[in-house]
Amino acid sequence: MLLSGPVAGQTFQAEDTTAVALPPSRTVVMRSALLPGWGQWSNGAKWKAALVLGGELGLITAAVVQNQRAQQATLASEKTFYEDDRSRWVWIAGAFWLLNIVDAYVDAQLRSFDVGPSLAIGPPGFRSAALAFSYSW
Repeated sequence: MLLSGPVAGQTFQAEDTTAVALPPSRTVVMRSALLPGWGQWSNGAKWKAALVLGGELGLITAAVVQNQRAQQATLASEKTFYEDDRSRWVWIAGAFWLLNIVDAYVDAQLRSFDVGPSLAIGPPGFRSAALAFSYSW
């Protein structure tokens, strides 16, 4: 917070530093595509970014471990099992990566969405009518 007016009797004016410039949606999507969680971090969701990055690293680690087990397997059935499991982890990691990108995009699009308690549609004082139909067996 910056203060001005060091002389006695002057009023102090605080500079408003609450407005933070967030990157546009396209930038957030590109960041999430390059590094999972970076788009969430850019949107201000630090905990979600850490979870996304940790989850993606965990899935990749599982695929690498299964690949190493497949290479060390002596039986053909063991090798097939580990290769199938490795492929499953790779597909899950890919789906998680895509979900990370979609989440970052949606978060960037909705960051200016009003989440206030008012659910009114229209200008203040506007009254509307609704028609409901109900049928029970």
